[in-house]
This record gives sequence, C-alpha cells and structure tokens, in this order.
Amino acid sequence: MNMTEERCRREVIEAGRREVLAYIHSDAGGWEEAKTAQQIRQVYDQHRPLHYDLYLDLSKGEWLARGQAMELSEGDVCVLFRMITEGLSCTSEMIFTARYKRELEPGNKKDRGRLDSYYRRLKERLKLYGITTEHYTVKPGTRYFVIYPEQWGGETAKR
Repeated sequence: MNMTEERCRREVIEAGRREVLAYIHSDAGGWEEAKTAQQIRQVYDQHRPLHYDLYLDLSKGEWLARGQAMELSEGDVCVLFRMITEGLSCTSEMIFTARYKRELEPGNKKDRGRLDSYYRRLKERLKLYGITTEHYTVKPGTRYFVIYPEQWGGETAKR
C-alpha cells in the first residue's frame, strides 16, 4: 500500500473522530496540542511553512523545506520526525528503528552498513533542500515546525 492510499485510509477512519493535533516547533520548549477546530485554525494561521526551514505536516501529508515541497519517502519522513523530536539525544539506533521499524542489533555489521548507507543518501537529499544534519539530528539553529494527529505520534514519537 503506498503512502497516499494509507493516508486516505487513515483520513476515512479518522473522519468520525474528533481530531487532536500535537505540534512542536523550534521556538517552543515542548509539545503543544490543538483540540478544537478554532485552535487548529490558529495553529495553521500562526505557523506558515515559509517561516520555517523544515515544515512537516503529518496530518496533511506535506513536508516542505523553506516552503518548497520535498520528495521524500514515508521512511524518510519518519526519520526526520524522529530526528526533530529527539533533538540532540537522537542516536543511530533511533534512526534505524524509525526507518526499518525494528531494533538495530548490536554488532550486526550488515544492518550498520545499511543504516550508514541510508543516512548518507538521506543527508545528500536533504542538502538539496538546504537542510543540514549532524550526528543524526538536524543542525542546531534549523527552524522547524512539526504537526501531527495525536494518534500518529503514539507509535513513532516519545514525548
């Protein structure tokens, strides 16, 4: 199932639910939530994509760099999400788990090589959009905004 089909399936399932969006951005000290339609509207009005170097809207399926759409896979977006939410404490093991949905086994050279190769390619793709990563996180000073449906982050993010 491709990402568009998955997103459509999720939207149909969630259509009857009350949507709660969680978000974090580079100017805030932690996570915030928007629970009402008015709060959600305010979040979108206050946080425009052009104000950020990196803008991930997981509820709408948009990922932008300085307002420009980025061509990234679902796995790449999960990795970026993890890099931003974990900040400086992000490790190669976290990146591996976000990308491959399983733990990186200590001493597994094949998986370590796979991760290193993937991370090099991701860094090069992000560099095309002006996004720099260092040590499995976005470069300090990168302005970012991430918003997602609360149920999406339960599996992927630690708060």
